[in-house]
Amino acid sequence: MTSNKDFYAGIDLADLGGGAHDGAIPEQLVPQKVFRVGDAPLDIYIHPGMKDSFKSGSQQQPGAVIVVDANDWHEADGIVWWQSRAGWFPQMSIDGSKVFAADLNPEVARVSPATPVEDVSEEVVTTPIETPVSAGTVAESGTTQMQAITGVRVRDAGSTSGKVLETKFLIKGQVINVNMDSKTEADGYIWVQHEAGWSAWKSVDGSKVFLDAVGTVKQLNTYVEQLPVPLDKTDWWQYFGNNVFAFRHGKQWNYDGYSQGLHGGLDFGNSVERGIPVYAALRCKYWKTEGSGGNIRVWTKVDDFTIIYQHVTNITKMSSGQELAPDFKICEIKPGSNGHLHFEVRYMNNRIINPLLMMSDAMVKSITDKFDPTDPKYFYPWHEWTTPLDQPVIGLGGPVIGPTA
Repeated sequence: MTSNKDFYAGIDLADLGGGAHDGAIPEQLVPQKVFRVGDAPLDIYIHPGMKDSFKSGSQQQPGAVIVVDANDWHEADGIVWWQSRAGWFPQMSIDGSKVFAADLNPEVARVSPATPVEDVSEEVVTTPIETPVSAGTVAESGTTQMQAITGVRVRDAGSTSGKVLETKFLIKGQVINVNMDSKTEADGYIWVQHEAGWSAWKSVDGSKVFLDAVGTVKQLNTYVEQLPVPLDKTDWWQYFGNNVFAFRHGKQWNYDGYSQGLHGGLDFGNSVERGIPVYAALRCKYWKTEGSGGNIRVWTKVDDFTIIYQHVTNITKMSSGQELAPDFKICEIKPGSNGHLHFEVRYMNNRIINPLLMMSDAMVKSITDKFDPTDPKYFYPWHEWTTPLDQPVIGLGGPVIGPTA
């Protein structure tokens, strides 16, 4: 049978579900839906909804085949939306009068969405169910550390008319150095400047707070408690973001369509040994397993983060929602000449973030001590994004950025 290439990953559709799996497979696998784009190009969105500001800048061309999980859908603006690895796409109108992507397996019914879709406002991308209690008083002057207590946009000026700097987006729990002497009131917000740009601190009336004292929410660099693969079992390495492999080979592996032309994770490589264990690395809950052959992916969730463990085998039997400790063995690296774990972190489903941001300084140092980031084989020389922690927030399925743009 001729293999159709899925637009978002550069891999055979057979690798995305329905094929044979190695090792024990969890009891509940999410069924998958398959769609084919119609006669017109299909815009991809970062959120479900017919707003130009939601468009990611990428399109899928007529005839492209899209594979999605049957629970990754949402209804908004009279449209049924589905979330692929590249982002959200409109599949059909709710009343069925318009179809943008044909359903190739209608016998597979959609199931209840796994994760509610968040409302999106101007400055805060995810609103806490309730505002957390502040961990302390924020200094009113000078330079002080603050923490994003939700996902917060960064702009090039202190107002809603300032350009949004998508690659500098603040992740919930991230600590920044804020110049409190820069406080500016505009458009109903109090704005402050920090090392990445300008962000709304809070609304003028104090009803909404986006930045607060460190410790108000869980700190971002405390999530990963151990490496998913021990360093003594890691023979080679790829950093996140603007690395040399992405520059040289990213187009071949459709990084352009998936992760804006950059590398969307950390690679823990071992091309010799068999049975290399992969651990959960953080306290999380098992969600699902998908794929087959050399492209099996295990998914876990914690708070607003989704963790992907890719290119693995011998999956431990787990049930959806099962709580996992950091030292829980999830699976093993799929052995082979290019054997490696691709460790990927998504934030709010549509952004790919640098996993190093979720690690302690000591853990990051243990990696950089073994895999010297100044070695020219790691980062592509450019005017930014040339060190392990200075890397962009990647928009899932967004337009190509960086040196290949």
